[in-house]
Amino acid sequence: MEVVYIAEGTLVIQCFEKDRNISDVHICIRDDRKMVPIVDIKTGVDGKTEKIQLQTPEKEKSFQQGQCPYGIFHIECSKTGYACACFKNVQIFPGVNSYLRVDMKKDDKGSKDEIIFPHHHLFVEDNNA
Repeated sequence: MEVVYIAEGTLVIQCFEKDRNISDVHICIRDDRKMVPIVDIKTGVDGKTEKIQLQTPEKEKSFQQGQCPYGIFHIECSKTGYACACFKNVQIFPGVNSYLRVDMKKDDKGSKDEIIFPHHHLFVEDNNA
């Protein structure tokens, strides 16, 4: 299934330790096609990123058979003294403002906490169906 990215959705990421905002968290966003960083920023004093614009498939094309209606991204949030928070298959829809809350854990060992979002079953071929 080929995905063409020509529309945009937005994402704001906010990082916390418990309920305390964490500033200067390094955020790296990759799309699932190239795996090279397309966004490389840090959170501000409020623990939030600025609004990030990400390319998504055109909304009208999502109604065609075999077209995925969202962009798929992988996000890493890292800061010294914390476990790296990794999110795979984050879905961003065209014309939609999305928010990702990241709860970071203290860790000096360089470990990773990974969350993998499953692809939506309406848009993934299932040979067992």
